[in-house]
Amino acid sequence: MKNIIPIVFAFDDNYALPAAVAIKSLVHTGKRGTWYEIYCLYHNLSDANRKALDKVAKINWIKVDQSLFYQLPATAEYPVDVYYRLAIHDILPRYDKIIYSDADVLFRGDLTAVYQVDLGNAYWAGVPLERNEEPRPEAILAQVGSPDDPQYMSGHTKFVENKNKYIFASGFMVINAKKMREDHMTRRFMEIICKFSPRLKMFDLEVLNLACQDGSIKCLPFEYCVLEDIAAAKDYRKTNLYPFLSRVYSDASLKHAIRKPVILHYTGMEAVRVWRREEKKQPPPYHLFFSMVAGLL
Repeated sequence: MKNIIPIVFAFDDNYALPAAVAIKSLVHTGKRGTWYEIYCLYHNLSDANRKALDKVAKINWIKVDQSLFYQLPATAEYPVDVYYRLAIHDILPRYDKIIYSDADVLFRGDLTAVYQVDLGNAYWAGVPLERNEEPRPEAILAQVGSPDDPQYMSGHTKFVENKNKYIFASGFMVINAKKMREDHMTRRFMEIICKFSPRLKMFDLEVLNLACQDGSIKCLPFEYCVLEDIAAAKDYRKTNLYPFLSRVYSDASLKHAIRKPVILHYTGMEAVRVWRREEKKQPPPYHLFFSMVAGLL
């Protein structure tokens, strides 16, 4: 019997190559019996790139109606595609539970266990990155840069309206699609965007954290979002992330996640994104799958 897991990606031509790497690693690391129903939401994606990606895996393509996202705030770093995840539950009404993943990741393990997590009354499950609090002076002193430095973990905007204990990453989500539809969450997300538009910087992340409070986000372990710089560090305790992650996770949990990540997230902390580096400078796990698909795109 197939264990069917629906998983959604959303990207444009700029992310076609890393998406191919991600999808290749996804199907390669799935266990026998796991079947991923892969959906890719797109608007600005060329026919050539879609044909190339069809050689990587069986993909269900969905061109997104842009009218829902008309005139929403966006930037070059956060294009309108980041909002698609806010409507996945309506775009795919046949599923009660759906996984969403960013494209700049590498899958290192099967997703059956995380897909089967009991969401209860939570709208979604995600990985907490830091406590939702102003950083302590000692945490600030431990940083190499400043709060405006992209490597500064507490670059997350602190909204006084957000009463959640943690700030959750939105790059990997297990979505309670049934509950989101029942509670008309697409409309709620749009209300949040309109209300907070001048203050949004990490659009989708902030909207999801602001809209889902009072325990309606379930915590996933760090192995589902092991960030590149902490995974590659000789001593993870000397990274800029550690003062903030250590407020959420024990050292034992961090070490376990680094040794056995399910998902490596290449968030662009380095100046050159991993898929744009010379192949010899790519980390071994990424290079393996990059070499399998690089000739297609």
